[in-house]
This record gives sequence, structure tokens and C-alpha cells, in this order.
Amino acid sequence: MASVQPNAARLKSAAGFGRAQFGEGFGETPTRRILWAILKLQAEDPNARTILEELRTTPRYYERREHIIAIALFIGEKRTDVDGAAALVLADLIENQRLG
Repeated sequence: MASVQPNAARLKSAAGFGRAQFGEGFGETPTRRILWAILKLQAEDPNARTILEELRTTPRYYERREHIIAIALFIGEKRTDVDGAAALVLADLIENQRLG
């Protein structure tokens, strides 16, 4: 949590986690991979192809692809900052990627 004070409680953003908290302790979940991709999309010169290749290393990626899109869309709808915008871009990238 980024804040636990009443009426100010909110979840951390992808940038709020920072690089240090994306280590092995965070787990290899799809949500972790999505947050990492959102953070990378906010870089000065993001490379969408590289980001998608890294996201594709998620265990059982092709089975979970629709679920991963749903998580990215959820983050995009709930966040109104750059994380939200990056999450929506990520969802579009995943939906429109060539498979095969």
C-alpha cells in the first residue's frame, strides 16, 4: 500500500514499487509481469517488441493471455495516472500481437 491513512488509502503504482521490489520475492505471477511491463512502457524510449518478448516468458503465457489482458485492462480502468495509460497501451499491444 502506498498510503494507509483514512480517505487516502491507495495501492502502489508500478513506479512506486521501483526496480528493487520487482526481485524474486515479488513472485513470478502474471500481475508482477504486467506491473513490470507497465514500468518499462514508461521509460524514456520504450521498445514494445522487447516488452512483449519479456512478457511472453510468463509461465503458460498463451493459456493465460486473455487473463493477462483482463488484468492490464483492470489496472488501466482503475488508475487515472500514467500507470493507467500504460496499462491500456499494454493491453492493446497484447491483443494485437502476432501469435505464431
